[in-house]
Amino acid sequence: MVRSANMERLSAITEQVGERALAGTGFQPKGRAFHRETEPGFVQIIEFGLGPSWSIMRGQFTVDVCVFIEEVYVTLFDAKPPRRPTPSHCDLRMRLGMLDTPPADRWWLLSDPIYLNVADVAHRISSFGLPFLSRLPCRTAFVDEWRKGGSEPLGLSPRGDLVAAIVLKQIGRNKEVEEVLGSAVLRTAGHPSEQFYKKIARKLDTGD
Repeated sequence: MVRSANMERLSAITEQVGERALAGTGFQPKGRAFHRETEPGFVQIIEFGLGPSWSIMRGQFTVDVCVFIEEVYVTLFDAKPPRRPTPSHCDLRMRLGMLDTPPADRWWLLSDPIYLNVADVAHRISSFGLPFLSRLPCRTAFVDEWRKGGSEPLGLSPRGDLVAAIVLKQIGRNKEVEEVLGSAVLRTAGHPSEQFYKKIARKLDTGD
């Protein structure tokens, strides 16, 4: 496959940002992404994404800060976990710019000098991305953060309650599973998602 000039520039930016912001943090390079598995099946991801050539984001790139949780993917999609998870496999997904104040869906121009993009992105990862991920070092920390602040501050979709319930089940907090799922099913009563929520609830039935 022939790599475009934009892909080449983004690869160079990714590599240099990794050297500047992620050296010694435990993140391992995976193409245009960096992965850090903090527990088995609990993977923090920082990925550099190229704007599609057919979109208004052509010639730009963005950065996603994510956490892949294996049991969440397996339970929600009835599928084996991917060998190399990407943001598309993650329910917990946040644009780097959304962690700034004020939050914004931040994109960078690839036509700008590489050193400028490297300096800005590395600064934002160090200032916002890594502190965000430091709050989520493990499953227990994740569900505790969710219980304190809900789904939106973690970049979760409205089904964040299902994600939390699945993780609570994984770590053995079954009473909380029942509480969270009970509220979730009530919230979706009469909505198109109700049957899906009930399906997940049956999968997670604690039997207590």
